[in-house]
Amino acid sequence: MKHVLVQSIINVPKDVKIRIKEKTIYTKGINGELSKKFNNKNVNIIYKKNDSNSLIVRCYYNNKSSSAIVRTITSIIYNMIIGVSKGFTYLLKIVYSHFPISVKYIQNENTLEITNLFGLKRIDSFFIPSSVQVCTNNLNKKEIILLSKDIETLGILSSLIQNKCSINNKDCRVFIDGIYLASKEVNSLI
Repeated sequence: MKHVLVQSIINVPKDVKIRIKEKTIYTKGINGELSKKFNNKNVNIIYKKNDSNSLIVRCYYNNKSSSAIVRTITSIIYNMIIGVSKGFTYLLKIVYSHFPISVKYIQNENTLEITNLFGLKRIDSFFIPSSVQVCTNNLNKKEIILLSKDIETLGILSSLIQNKCSINNKDCRVFIDGIYLASKEVNSLI
């Protein structure tokens, strides 16, 4: 079924500034600046600077997939607004039963090193992007805290760590060793 118009409205807080140039959206807030380019030809993004400070994402003469694109673009822009105003926190728990997993963050190389995973002698190292901060005071408590304004890089990094530290072809009820995502939060600690 075709709809004539599908639109979504985002209310922008007063402490966030938005600039649109061609199909690129720039958001600027307390925690910094984020930008994202949307190459969809049918989607129009309009920013109204008035008392309501609203951003409108709309698409004319569309089908089911293009109305889904409108909702996806709306959620991406909403996450950008939350990221530059408050920030995101992911909490990763380090779980082991026999071999203690040790995690070390090397700040000058921007890498996170995981050793003694499943009793192996190899060192798994992960490059931490510059937009992600690692809270190092909780490494002794067997948890890793990742802080960022960009939810996409935060999600990709946490999933890479979790997938690399999971055991394959074993019973997950018995072999529980690994690093797992425990919680996702929105905060203003950045």
